[in-house]
Amino acid sequence: MRKYASIILLFIFMFVSGGYQIYFKYLQYDIRQEIKREIRTGLNEMDLTLVVVSSENENKINWIKKNKEFRYKGLMYDVVRIKTKDNKKYYYCINDIKEKNLIANYVRHNKRRNKALLRLRKVLSNKYLPENPSENLKTYKDKIYFAKYRQSYNSIYLEILPPPPKV
Repeated sequence: MRKYASIILLFIFMFVSGGYQIYFKYLQYDIRQEIKREIRTGLNEMDLTLVVVSSENENKINWIKKNKEFRYKGLMYDVVRIKTKDNKKYYYCINDIKEKNLIANYVRHNKRRNKALLRLRKVLSNKYLPENPSENLKTYKDKIYFAKYRQSYNSIYLEILPPPPKV
């Protein structure tokens, strides 16, 4: 029973520490596969979004996958087809709202997680780590030193050695 409980706790700990990234990648892969299926089955022109970019503004497109997926003006698009005409490129795309929302939730989750980790690090460092470790290392080279709790540390060795027995 203990073995199963420890395995379950280990799984929970691993999921909390890094499993969300794996789950995020799985969801992102699933959304991309859904978009690919839609493109293969064929879409109406009404379902597509037309993005027209001149050659001067082409550097404003942030390509995630070259000629397949890009970010433009804060939105994500999956390219269905590209036409070039009169020094302009016409991208017929699918507006990828699901993936944009997924990434926004992921970023929001990571910000909260990072703030919590910073708070935890601050609390732990105030209690258990010296404020300026270089000074403490110079002053107490051969002693164990915990910043604010040195007074409560009682050594098992006596500070003053008793004199040797007289024979």
